[in-house]
Amino acid sequence: MSDALSGAEKWIGRFSCPRPYESEFFQASLFANGHSLGRMITERAPVITSHSAFFISTGIGTRQGRSLDFCKIYQTGRRHHDALYEGILNAAGDEIAGHWVIPGDWSGSFLMIRRKVITTLQVTEVGDRAESNC
Repeated sequence: MSDALSGAEKWIGRFSCPRPYESEFFQASLFANGHSLGRMITERAPVITSHSAFFISTGIGTRQGRSLDFCKIYQTGRRHHDALYEGILNAAGDEIAGHWVIPGDWSGSFLMIRRKVITTLQVTEVGDRAESNC
């Protein structure tokens, strides 16, 4: 796999929070078009959050080579802040690691890992081997 980003891709990840809070996990769709990036992120709320099971946010940003930056904007839940992210795509193109900051407040690190995509050929091969009970 190359360091290229194109089209829509699925990622999973984790971002660290300041102590005493635990790291939070997320799933993201990353949309790339040239130097422009878009993101849709779903985060599982931490156990200590009783008012929401998840948070949804969007993101928009840019890419220069393997360097990425974007702003995450929460759409749901009780989070009413934006977070700025800067990261580096590894040479294999399957991980993005970096730093996030809520200006004037918190900061931490993050890691995103590209989910493997099952191709149409793989799905067809599995379907051919499966027995139908219908």
